[in-house]
Amino acid sequence: MTEVAVTLTDYALALECLLLAWLVRPSTAPRGGFWPAVFFASLAVAAGVGGTTHGFASLPEHPWHAALWTATMLSIGVTALAEWALAASLWSNASAGRMLMRFAVAMGAGYVGVVLFVLDDFWLALVDYLPATIVLLITLTRHARATGRRSVALGAWGMALTMFAAVLQQLQVGLHPVHFDHNALYHVLQGIAMAMLCVGWRALGRPAGE
Repeated sequence: MTEVAVTLTDYALALECLLLAWLVRPSTAPRGGFWPAVFFASLAVAAGVGGTTHGFASLPEHPWHAALWTATMLSIGVTALAEWALAASLWSNASAGRMLMRFAVAMGAGYVGVVLFVLDDFWLALVDYLPATIVLLITLTRHARATGRRSVALGAWGMALTMFAAVLQQLQVGLHPVHFDHNALYHVLQGIAMAMLCVGWRALGRPAGE
């Protein structure tokens, strides 16, 4: 196994996100329908496939590398689409929410086409993922302020943390250049952020005061 810390933290993140997907299934977290579960499940797939790539198929010439990388990129696209849907579910203007989803679907379709047939560089995933993350962060923050609910605010802070973690990752900030690099640190911070988001989202499905 190569990149041991990166691989193990990726797998740990994948297992956590599978649990979170179960915790926000429609019967327990009705706000957003099935999209909260899709969000966490797609992150689980991205982390699981990413861990396999880092641990066992990191070299471009490996026969699995291209397929695993494409699967990771497409999973990130699903995550971005789910983020748009989560934000739209919190908008009070239903017409605006539908317009947002039409935009998100068109953007997602374009992203899939580019990844499959033109370019699959990681910066493209950031271009697709970042706007959705920002919109969801803003939407959660406004919702938390409007309702005064600390648990919802925790979810907003989780989205802020995931963006901070992504910045550290791009700056290649880690705890150790070999044993715990920027990717491993990103996975740990992402795990904390996703737990915070899960708590906040589950609170949206409960009456205020609970």
